[in-house]
Amino acid sequence: MYLEGYELPVLNTRPTDPAPSPSQQKIVFTAKGWLWIMDLNTLTAKRITSTNQMDFRPNWSPNGEQIVFMRDNGLDTKIVLLDLPSGKVTILIDTKALDLDPIFSKDGHLIYYASAENDSIDLWQIDPSTMLKKNITQSSGMERLPVPMNQNNDILYLRKRGYGDAIELLDQTTGTSMPFFIDKICSQTTFTLSPDDRTLAYSWPVGDDYEIRLFDTLTTRSTLTLTKSEGLPLTPKFSLDGKWIYFTEFNKNERAELKRISINGGTPQVLEVNHWDWGTATSTIKIISKVDGKIEPIRMSITDQAGHPIIPETGVIHSEGQNGIVFFYSPGEIEIESPLGELTITAVHGFSTVTDVKKVILKEGVNEAEINFKKFWDPKANGWYAGDNHFHLNYGGTNQLDPEDIILDLKAEGIDVAFPMLANLGNKLLEQDLWGWSNDEIPFIQIAQEIRPHAIGHLGLIGTNELYWPWKWGFLDDIHGRDDRLNADVLRFARNQSALGIYVHPVGVRDPFENVDAGNVPISLVADGVLGEVDLLEVACLWTDEIGSWGRHLSTKPFRTFCINMHTKQWIRMIL
Repeated sequence: MYLEGYELPVLNTRPTDPAPSPSQQKIVFTAKGWLWIMDLNTLTAKRITSTNQMDFRPNWSPNGEQIVFMRDNGLDTKIVLLDLPSGKVTILIDTKALDLDPIFSKDGHLIYYASAENDSIDLWQIDPSTMLKKNITQSSGMERLPVPMNQNNDILYLRKRGYGDAIELLDQTTGTSMPFFIDKICSQTTFTLSPDDRTLAYSWPVGDDYEIRLFDTLTTRSTLTLTKSEGLPLTPKFSLDGKWIYFTEFNKNERAELKRISINGGTPQVLEVNHWDWGTATSTIKIISKVDGKIEPIRMSITDQAGHPIIPETGVIHSEGQNGIVFFYSPGEIEIESPLGELTITAVHGFSTVTDVKKVILKEGVNEAEINFKKFWDPKANGWYAGDNHFHLNYGGTNQLDPEDIILDLKAEGIDVAFPMLANLGNKLLEQDLWGWSNDEIPFIQIAQEIRPHAIGHLGLIGTNELYWPWKWGFLDDIHGRDDRLNADVLRFARNQSALGIYVHPVGVRDPFENVDAGNVPISLVADGVLGEVDLLEVACLWTDEIGSWGRHLSTKPFRTFCINMHTKQWIRMIL
């Protein structure tokens, strides 16, 4: 199953996952990793959970007395029920797999959700009164975000099959499913259904942006663009009277904003929280970071005394799922608000400092902490530069980053040279307006290109003066399926411009020379490597095994392990 972080909750200091109440006077949302209920008249938000874990994607019961939601510890998720009158919390689902997207049935007797309990992510239901659960779908791939309809026991849901994403209607009586919309890699697509079942509002990719569209579920003839807003309106949710659609959108500071728009259209309204009621005393702390005596950017992770992540007001928040760590980047001075008590600050700068773990007591009034690092090795003084040759600014996340936004990240990680690649989604070739952008000071940044012939090995082009066309081809491609060209043509295109060609995420297995795993080696890599066509080989990536990609090739070394300096056009050694 093709699963990336797009299916998982996104942490931000401001509202995400909005859900208006049945009374239409309140709205529940996620912020700072907890659930909050905001009064729509006073715009006061009151925190209703205070666990050490993170709570996401809430939905109301039809009577407005309960809220079902996801709880995430950074490594696993579970489905939780909160009874508002009593404050009682019940864990409904806690498997060893991902459990996602809980929502009440229309009568409130069942809760639908998605779970990978049977390996693939399928739709399930549970009766909270008996705790009996039932598997609804059992196909391979992924089905999530179940939304029940009023009649016929039908369910709308999001279905993903690698490179085919769809919103589908499931008839539980017959077990058949019918797609309403389908496209490739619709990473942030979600939807909501009007109370009368007639109107579907859904977020859908359009070029580099997303928009919210409307669709009549009975006529099924056409769609209407409701809003593009600022270009990335996400997680739409209908009000009970069907007059408003609430959604979240991230601004230029990567801070989530709660908005709503009339079903008739118009300008979206921003609903800014007037007052945050934490339910406990809070204060702020100013944290200063120094490297060899100078204020420098660092990577930072903070948890409160219960172990809950504490995050800043602005900037991208990263959730590192392999170890369950939430982190962010500090420019050298940063202020954080948190409940009073002990904080654990974990920080590091690049590859040449030792991780620092500091515990401080947050009290009322002025709080300050200073973290001092001393480099145990200076790479640049020894002729080495750290680089990242394959990442994307806006492949499919909740933020729309500009190239300038990653300068802080690179400085904090000690990365000197970076080549963000234009996102190649097959039928969507994104960010072409960034082509030619560069930062000519350390960290050096230059926009690169991702080439995706589907069957013979994916490539990257670094330092070319023009884009290579087409970006994608091969016998499974819709448009260029009859195109039969060599990867070597692309690599020579780069070399003729004194640029570099790289095989990205080449080998995903530990021993590619075992017969059972030989098919994991890109078809063209062997020939291109032997013939000396390849300049760079990517070693570490989400999709690779580092030993399989590099360790098994040390004896042959057919690749140039250098990178070009964009200022002097001289070759420099790099830590890749």
